[in-house]
Order: sequence, then structure tokens, then C-alpha cells
Amino acid sequence: MERKAKVYLSEELKKYIVPTEMRDVSFNEGTTFTPGSRISLDKEAKYIRLFCAWTGKNNEATHHDIDLSAGIVRDGVFDRISFYSQDGDFAVHSGDYTSCQEFNPKDGMITAEYIDIDVSKAKEYFRNAKEGYVIIANNIFSGANNFSGLNSWVGVQLLDGRVSKKSAINLNKSLFKIKMGSKDNQRFHIGLGYDVKNDDIVMIDLYEDGHGGSTIDSISSKMDMYKQNFFGAIDYKENMFSIMKMFCKVNDYELTEEIDCADVICHYTDVEDLKDTQEMFNISNNLEKIVGMLQ
Repeated sequence: MERKAKVYLSEELKKYIVPTEMRDVSFNEGTTFTPGSRISLDKEAKYIRLFCAWTGKNNEATHHDIDLSAGIVRDGVFDRISFYSQDGDFAVHSGDYTSCQEFNPKDGMITAEYIDIDVSKAKEYFRNAKEGYVIIANNIFSGANNFSGLNSWVGVQLLDGRVSKKSAINLNKSLFKIKMGSKDNQRFHIGLGYDVKNDDIVMIDLYEDGHGGSTIDSISSKMDMYKQNFFGAIDYKENMFSIMKMFCKVNDYELTEEIDCADVICHYTDVEDLKDTQEMFNISNNLEKIVGMLQ
């Protein structure tokens, strides 16, 4: 009798939203995800950096100017962080940079605005709150009409401590990053949120145009939408763990909670140090195949 294949499903897949069709998905370098999905932060993380990094279309130095700001939401009360309005208690803005340097992808050093967050102080700030979010948004102040007119990313880095303010970061040392690209006059981008209470990064990746569009202040009037479509998505939308569990049951695969015993490891990114006898099923790389099976 042939042995059943043993499959390990990462618990993190419970935070990965199933798209209803591929146009619901954001395509990025090395990772494909559905807005509303979450990435868990290391529980030992002391500082996190939320950033927006950019360079010219051909990685040249230019006078493109992107502004990064953040909204702080504590039980419905909205505040902001920007280069001219900072909260030095738990979050500090890098400052305003109005042009960008040449970028060499191998070197990784790129012009960026960023917000450094002291995790312990952030948790203290939100300690008595039922919910606490930091949402970052970017807008092109000058130099381009949309994000496709330059190379730009938004993302997260983990830090050992607050770093002295500099106009550049190492893009290659990112926990996660989203390559931005928009059309027409879409000059505003709401990138992601930090759910302080749950130690999660929440994917948003939403574009709006520059005519009364989504400035960081206007997000406050749309928080019910953000909570439902993004921060609350895992509470009512189907997750990839359930889908893959059902798929394994239908195909008579054996589920195991021991990753070392698994023949197939299912996760949304690659897992390092696989055994020669193990296979990796990367949800991100196979999302189009999975959506096709569901339709």
C-alpha cells in the first residue's frame, strides 16, 4: 500500500486571505499577496521601520519628491506623524527629502523617508486601547504624475535600535517590501498598517488619484472601510489554511503538525533548510494555480 504524503500547513496561512480572482491580488517582487493578509512580526522585535524608498525610473538621481506620513488610530481617535508633525514618544519621522540619489540594486542603498517605531513604547501607548493601528501613506509631491514614473517601494524593516537620521536605507534588508506602480494621476498610495495589539503587518496597497484623494488626514473619515476591508479581513474572509486543509482532505493527504516529518511544507514564502526529501509549496508563487482550482 502506497504511503500517504504528509503535508505541513503553516499556521501563518490563517492570516493569508484567499482572493476571489487574480485582479484582487497585489503582485510584488518575490511575493504575491491579497490585501487584508497579515505578516506576523517577531515577538522579540524591539524597533520596526515603516518606509517609503524611491529612485528615478532608470535608478538615476532625480528631483522626484515623495512624502511619507502615518495615521495613528487608537479606539477611533486619529492622529498623525509626518516630517512636520512628529510623535517623539514612540515614533520618529526621518525628515523630508525632496530628491533622490542614484540607486544600485546590488548595493541596496536608496533614498527613503521612514518612521521608526519603538515597539515597547508603542504597546504602552496602546495598552488600554481595544485597537491600535499605524497606517502609512505616500504621496508624490513633485516630479511624476504616478508611481509608474519612478522606481519606488514601501515596506518594513526590523532594527536593533533607533538609527540616527539619514536620507538612505538598505532596501535589501527588508522584512517585506511592496513595489509601487500606478496609472493616470494616482499619486497617493496607502501601503500597509501596523496592528500594534497583535504584532502584525497588514497589507493594504491601495491607490487613489491626486484630486481630493487619500491624504493621511482623509483616511480618518474612511476608517470603517479600512477596518472592514483590511484590518478585519481575516475575521470574515476565507483564509488559505482552510482552503489547503480542504484540498488535502479531498486528495487523501495526511496532515502533520511536525514540520520535520512533512513531505510537503505549505507556506506563503519559501522555508529555508529543507531536507532533500521535502518539497516546498509556496502559496505566493502558486496563487494563480490555486485561484484557478477554486473557479
